[in-house]
Amino acid sequence: MGPQQDLVLRLIDIESRRVSAEVDPPLLLTQAKLLRARTRMESGSLSTSERDTRIALSTLIGLPPDQPEAVESSIPPLPEDSTTSLENREVLRRLVAYRDIVQLDYVSDFMTRLKVTHDMALGKASIGSLVAAHISEEMQFIALLQFNDRIRAAKVQFMGASGDLENWAFGRQSPIANQSSAPPQAPASDSSASSGSSAPSAPAPSILSILISPAIRELQVGRSQQYSAIATYTSGGIRDATTDAVWSCSTDTGAVLSSTGLLTGLSPGVVTVQVEFQGIQQSRKLSVTGQPVDEYLAPDRRDATP
Repeated sequence: MGPQQDLVLRLIDIESRRVSAEVDPPLLLTQAKLLRARTRMESGSLSTSERDTRIALSTLIGLPPDQPEAVESSIPPLPEDSTTSLENREVLRRLVAYRDIVQLDYVSDFMTRLKVTHDMALGKASIGSLVAAHISEEMQFIALLQFNDRIRAAKVQFMGASGDLENWAFGRQSPIANQSSAPPQAPASDSSASSGSSAPSAPAPSILSILISPAIRELQVGRSQQYSAIATYTSGGIRDATTDAVWSCSTDTGAVLSSTGLLTGLSPGVVTVQVEFQGIQQSRKLSVTGQPVDEYLAPDRRDATP
């Protein structure tokens, strides 16, 4: 205990001296400590959950707990319509709305951090401002993960209450319903119109196709991409249907897709983004890669001549 106590006292003394010299603002230090403590708590909770899951699985299949390996792609995402109760649907709707707000806040803090990084490179910002920007970005990302977990927990709870949990667990229901949409009906011919009647009004143009833009193939963990849904009509017209379309994602653990098409990568894997508008569906696949490397922190590589 002696050497450890001496080390702790030395660290406390260094921290106090740095605060007195106004090198480290006390508020930033407190936020950093809280963030580290919350991260450790989340990590401990995940480890406990994984251990309990392995024990339950080993009891079920009769193998030691360290042998079964989870394959994330084999776990279907939770369906959007996980309950028939109007009250539960309203709860899920509010949770999704809150998560969308947190996701937007995270994207905003990410852009702020990039701006502070640029300003620091130009001598317009201090290291304290950069640390504060990093802390704010990390806290918003943790909040996004927490809201996503709350939504998944609520869906599991509602499915358990409705009796559909077993069907989902054994893959008896598709998480993203592949509903066959009827093809657009051809306009009725006006040849049958009577000669004495007025000419019928032209039918409203129907949707010919949906385009998901942009056509990216990779997205790094912790990065976001706003998708757009462009509808093309039989009349030749186009429309931006991003906010009116229904967006869905093939995973609820590897990525978060907002109701307006904003995708944020959470863990590496293959993600399928799907959009539906007026009965027409379209999908696009991309890969979520590992932890991002901030190119703005390596100006020597950026300036190096090829």
